[in-house]
Amino acid sequence: MRHGIVILPQENWPAAARRWRRAEEYGFDHAWTYDHLSWRSLADQPWHATIPTLTAAAMVTDRIGLGLFVASPNYRHPVPFAKELATLDDIAGGRVLVGVGSGGTGFDAYVLALVQCRRFGPASARADQLIAADPLNPNLYSTKAITLASVRRFAEAEQVIQQALALGPDLIWPKAFHAFYLMQMGRLSDARKEFTALGGAGPWVAWAAVAAERSGDRPEADRLIAVMHKSMGDGAHFQYAQVYAQQGRPDEAIAALEAAWDMRDSGLNFLQVDAMMDPLRKDPRFQAIVKRLDFPT
Repeated sequence: MRHGIVILPQENWPAAARRWRRAEEYGFDHAWTYDHLSWRSLADQPWHATIPTLTAAAMVTDRIGLGLFVASPNYRHPVPFAKELATLDDIAGGRVLVGVGSGGTGFDAYVLALVQCRRFGPASARADQLIAADPLNPNLYSTKAITLASVRRFAEAEQVIQQALALGPDLIWPKAFHAFYLMQMGRLSDARKEFTALGGAGPWVAWAAVAAERSGDRPEADRLIAVMHKSMGDGAHFQYAQVYAQQGRPDEAIAALEAAWDMRDSGLNFLQVDAMMDPLRKDPRFQAIVKRLDFPT
């Protein structure tokens, strides 16, 4: 029989490192931490991010399996998350264990759920509460920025996401959000530079394509769409719809959204509030898809 242990990501690293080392010394086969932004009654206490914690744990252990549970599509896009896991597993020498779920409720999901249901006041208040409870967690500032962007307060969102970047300068999503907010503020040249620096083939490529389109560079926009098709295939129908909507191609955008529905693309969770979909909002076909999603009111 093999035994594992859960180590909560609450302590600063010098103390946490001792726990991870001791788990290995005590003979546990694997050690796990939760993949949440906070946890139930501990929401007012420190709570560190999962991937950096496991990366640090890999550096202070040699044998023990390193696990996270349960990864959720509430806020994990499969493409960049897969990259993070592959890198972590390389650093850990193949010791990474992953629990993957279908998503659910909880403190970290609650704010985004409120946003998705267009309950912006409660979402903003809850995001502020989480930041006050864990002010060094960059993910919480990203959540706050998403809330602001959902009501088109992009200048404020850009300021908040800078706080996330100050706390986690190497985090990909805050960088992508920052470029997106710059684009929405009309700072297209700055946004395109930041998207280019990001590189890769994540969902932010759709935003980069929109920035190119708005700059009058349709060939570059089409090239980026081709990049998405090659790297993400059927996993990016929601992103294709974003670009097509912004290019004034409503029929193709609706077709992509229908394909996203067939795939149960997690991007549809933000259909009601995504600024990229604004050109489609009066289209009866778009309204039918929103109704099909049956968001709570």
